[in-house]
Amino acid sequence: SGEIKQRVEVGRSPEGASLSPSGKTIAVCVEDDNEVTFVDVASAKVVRKIPTQGKNPEHCIYTPDERWLVTTNENSNDIDVIDLKAGKSIARVATAGHPRGMALLPGKQIAYIAQETSGGVDIVDLGKHAVIGSISTGVRPADAVASRDGRHVFVANGGEGTVSSIDVATGKVAGSVAVGKRAWNMALTPDGSKLYTANGRSNSVSVIDTATFKPIKTIDVGGMPWGVWIRTPK
Repeated sequence: SGEIKQRVEVGRSPEGASLSPSGKTIAVCVEDDNEVTFVDVASAKVVRKIPTQGKNPEHCIYTPDERWLVTTNENSNDIDVIDLKAGKSIARVATAGHPRGMALLPGKQIAYIAQETSGGVDIVDLGKHAVIGSISTGVRPADAVASRDGRHVFVANGGEGTVSSIDVATGKVAGSVAVGKRAWNMALTPDGSKLYTANGRSNSVSVIDTATFKPIKTIDVGGMPWGVWIRTPK
């Protein structure tokens, strides 16, 4: 119907949100409150809130085992690692500057964090709570997404309208493709064959074939698209 059925109050200036792997909870990064609000999917009610040590959490992603939740904190240039069982942040890891979106490698405790002001990604070992490497990708990276097989990490370079592909094994950029202006947040199809990128300043979404790593289509959408969500078939 396209109608809003319900609203859930989560706090001041909510930004990124993610669904837990179990599908039971949504974590919402609430920037102005410096906390994460957790919403129960079945009841659409707030079930708990966990403060972050960092300032202005923007993105929050569950680890596949739902042991941890990771937030990127824009105003304090760091990330929080939240222990979901303990219900508190157990680590604050400094990064290169203005962390945005992030990618978790499948089956590993490794996160690639897009760093808007440093022009690349920081690689974080979540178990060790430490940055273990950095890779330059382009101007003002906004998001990072790992391929389904974990062999590549795709990075949206918002300042130059490109998406880069990092070869995880070599730690180098394997290639870059041009998309729309202000490439922002991205999403993979369930089979991993296509990557969708929201182009904020072009009012469009680009579709990239991940096998050839070439753009195959541009879709015009509404003004200033911020991100993409792809429904997983039941």
